[in-house]
Amino acid sequence: IMAVAAMLAATAIAASTEIVPPPPTVGTAPGASPEAAPLENYLLGVSEALEQRLQDRQIKDGVEDFMDALKATLDQILRELPAPPPVEAAPTTTAPEATVFIDLVDALPVSLDPADDLGSAFDSLESSLAGTLVRPAGRPPSSTTLAPAEDVVGYLARSWRQLAGGDYLFDLRRGVRSPYGHTLTAADVRFSFMRELARSATARFLAGVAKIALRDPITVLGPASVRVNVTAPGALTLAVLGDFRFAVLDSRAVQAHETPGDPSAHDWLSGHLAFYGAYELSEFDPGRKLLLHVNPQPGAPHAFSGLAIEAVPSATLRLSDLGANEASHTSGLDWTGFQAAARTSGLIAQTMPATAVSTLVPNERFGPFASVLVRRAISLASDWFSAVRPAASSRIVPM
Repeated sequence: IMAVAAMLAATAIAASTEIVPPPPTVGTAPGASPEAAPLENYLLGVSEALEQRLQDRQIKDGVEDFMDALKATLDQILRELPAPPPVEAAPTTTAPEATVFIDLVDALPVSLDPADDLGSAFDSLESSLAGTLVRPAGRPPSSTTLAPAEDVVGYLARSWRQLAGGDYLFDLRRGVRSPYGHTLTAADVRFSFMRELARSATARFLAGVAKIALRDPITVLGPASVRVNVTAPGALTLAVLGDFRFAVLDSRAVQAHETPGDPSAHDWLSGHLAFYGAYELSEFDPGRKLLLHVNPQPGAPHAFSGLAIEAVPSATLRLSDLGANEASHTSGLDWTGFQAAARTSGLIAQTMPATAVSTLVPNERFGPFASVLVRRAISLASDWFSAVRPAASSRIVPM
């Protein structure tokens, strides 16, 4: 169309040039007398004016005719053009919205080393972040009972089976990477179990409950295959393996920070996460704040792009932030606070059974408790039924 329009425009220019005559010469006609010059000049002027008006009208008529012809030609060309192909809208892919889950807790620990013993706040945080072979299957929030202890799902392990003597064979997931770029191996599992059992009295206690061999807990059978060794078949072996005390660390990252003065790299692990988990550490302000972002894993979609865990000791302030939509979740409320949350519009307050294993572990560094006989005597002499009966009969308020 543009080529045709250009051609027609060029024709119009040429045509208009042809219809414009050269300007007339005004002066004395040859052979005329000097006396006739004024009259002749007047007549010539009148003639020129008439001729110019005639030419102007011809030019105008010519331009109008040309525009009409041009319009007719373009209309004809447009009618003869093939119909354009249908325009298909390109599929739009919307990038997933970056979402940050903000959890307000009453306290945060001052260390992230899973071998430390720092109380309930520490246990809760480590349980949330650790990458274990298996995890408790759990129950829906509406359930009033706990899942059986042996009811677990695979996390770092993709399959497992129990042998006749009680040992367990685990096949690890392939391609799982730590925040430091290392791929999960069977050697990581053995390193992590040995380190934890050497440094944590709680881990040794739990291993005893689960019948896990303290001196040789893991046998490496291949790059992605291990055997968990037990002293006898145990009903709680799988349940204990889901505890953060038996999480798997990136052994190469930890060993890179071991020093003669700190052979277990405790100083480094106090401020770093070396788990094979879903999130990696962005920032840690001991006792105050923890920021994490996704550690992408093959075939493992994430619920949130980031996590922010902040310590807010006041339950009233936590609920206030939650009500103002400045946080996503909180816990650790007393019964009064829980009832207040349940009455607050826009908040969902739920009670649910916990899958955590609460343990009472004597401090073995205290002289009398260093003796296994004393610890056994305390266990046998304690009236555990009296301790749990108030909770079972609802004579204490939920926490």
